[in-house]
Amino acid sequence: FFQEILNKMVITVRRGMMSPSDGTRAIHCCAAMLGLQLEKELPNNVLLVHGMRKTNDLSLGRSYLVETFQVFGDIEGASIAPNNRGFGFVRFVSP
Repeated sequence: FFQEILNKMVITVRRGMMSPSDGTRAIHCCAAMLGLQLEKELPNNVLLVHGMRKTNDLSLGRSYLVETFQVFGDIEGASIAPNNRGFGFVRFVSP
């Protein structure tokens, strides 16, 4: 199951729908949600967001995140998981 999800993330990056660094952070966020031990912890300026409205439109989901969290600081990047997973992450310029 998890291998399938990782493969889909790689495909998403290869198709240019997500940058490689965003894909890496999304995989780290998945591991964090599952309570898996990470070799390297996520930076403290990355916020994992779950319970999101599910959408297949990745750019629309990204704009929801930016719109919602921009009041908390400057956003360096935001991304949602593909395939209606209902989570994403926001990376702020500073913690």
